[in-house]
Amino acid sequence: MSSPTLLRLIDEAILPSIILLVAKFIGLVFIGAYLQLSIVGIFSKSVVLTTEQYLTLNSYASFIMVMVYFLAFAFILLRGFKLHESHISPKAMHLMVSQGLLEMVVSSLKLFHQYIIWGLFSLLTAATLWVYAYNGLIFSWVAGTAVLGSVIFQWLIVLDIEHELRLSEIDSGHHLEILE
Repeated sequence: MSSPTLLRLIDEAILPSIILLVAKFIGLVFIGAYLQLSIVGIFSKSVVLTTEQYLTLNSYASFIMVMVYFLAFAFILLRGFKLHESHISPKAMHLMVSQGLLEMVVSSLKLFHQYIIWGLFSLLTAATLWVYAYNGLIFSWVAGTAVLGSVIFQWLIVLDIEHELRLSEIDSGHHLEILE
């Protein structure tokens, strides 16, 4: 039998993996078209690119992938900071109900599962791009952008979790010691 938490994490991993794959593919197609590269046979062995063309194509397609992923990750963080059920304001809750957007409000369990998966994907993507840059397969600024963005998002996750712990401390009346 599988753990419900493990199943939930696997379920949460589907969307970020699809976003990464689709964004990279779209980046390859658009950057290839912009650079007027013949990548029609992208799935065949007939694509021939120079080293410079490959480096440029892979770098900008990876950059597009990272930006799309970070945009989606920012949406998850926005929901965590503004639409988390534990600290959404009554005024915001009323607005969400009146607009029929109550499903945008996120529970702690769902949010923390998303934080784990999106955070791990962010770190894995940054690490992979760092290895690519080290091996000369992409421009180093693309890897630097991925690493910096990943670190910022991890920091924001920690801030939201600390905020949640403080709220839980206030609600329960117990004192939780948070390292500062």
